[in-house]
Amino acid sequence: MKTSILKTGIVLAMVVFLALSPSGFSVRASRDSDEPITSEVLRNLNAEEALNVLIDNGLELPPGYTVFPDNAERFVEHYLPFILDGAIGTEDILFNDGQSNRLLRNVGLTLERMGIAHIKKQESSRYTLVDSTVIGSWINLYGWYNCYSYAIGYYNSTYTYPYDSLRPGDVYEYVQGVTNTFSETLSVGEMADLVLLDLGVLNNMCYKTTSKPTSLPDQYFHVIALRKDTGNQDFHFMKMNGSLNSWVHKPGANMPLSWNYLNPGHKIWTNESVNEYGQSLPPSVTYESSIVYIVYKSYNDPGNQYQELDPIIVNQ
Repeated sequence: MKTSILKTGIVLAMVVFLALSPSGFSVRASRDSDEPITSEVLRNLNAEEALNVLIDNGLELPPGYTVFPDNAERFVEHYLPFILDGAIGTEDILFNDGQSNRLLRNVGLTLERMGIAHIKKQESSRYTLVDSTVIGSWINLYGWYNCYSYAIGYYNSTYTYPYDSLRPGDVYEYVQGVTNTFSETLSVGEMADLVLLDLGVLNNMCYKTTSKPTSLPDQYFHVIALRKDTGNQDFHFMKMNGSLNSWVHKPGANMPLSWNYLNPGHKIWTNESVNEYGQSLPPSVTYESSIVYIVYKSYNDPGNQYQELDPIIVNQ
């Protein structure tokens, strides 16, 4: 009898041990290395395991993701299910950050090598833009630059979109011959600091603020707004369009859009877009961070100059 109770107790203890992790949640069994890799197997792996399987099968991580492998795990955790479901095509251009576009493409190529068919995203013919309105008609140059190039009006063929897009700090790097410290893991404020460096070498006076300006020192000032996704995969810019109550932006390699609201902070941003074929595409990325506004003007413009601005305003 005692032996039976003891055995029962041991079995119960083992069940409890196997059912609980150190944090009190269920433990995922490790993958049998002899088990064929299928779509279903990949779905059941945790982010670290799935990334390691992809790397073992030749996945090449872009430099930014090599430095921050945890960010690569977050990418795989979020986007791999959508890829396997066919909701996202791996040749789609989802991001303003070229390294994230490259990683998406590399995941697709790896799945093909593994014999796991990935379905290209089915084009949506029914989606209607929610937060923006398309501007004008398609021109081929739109496919060559991202939201940051559009926001500051700077295009350099050294940074060709979509796999080598212009990122905050790239202009400063190009002009000064220094190494860009940009990373997808930077905070939105740190990204804004790199934008200030870029605008500075382009002969602009500039400052940043976390509040939308209510007025500008003179009519020659420009304002751009920066936000990033909290998953550290992408960033996005808007720019003032003639007044502080009118804003435009360009999601990825798609057409420029007019924001439907007076304030960039009206709601969370997305990458909903209109492609070169005039098709409206539903969002696949959201930008939930706080917003940083960057106010700037050229030193060559008339009106107020830097030394004449209120230091309290300049240093916000």
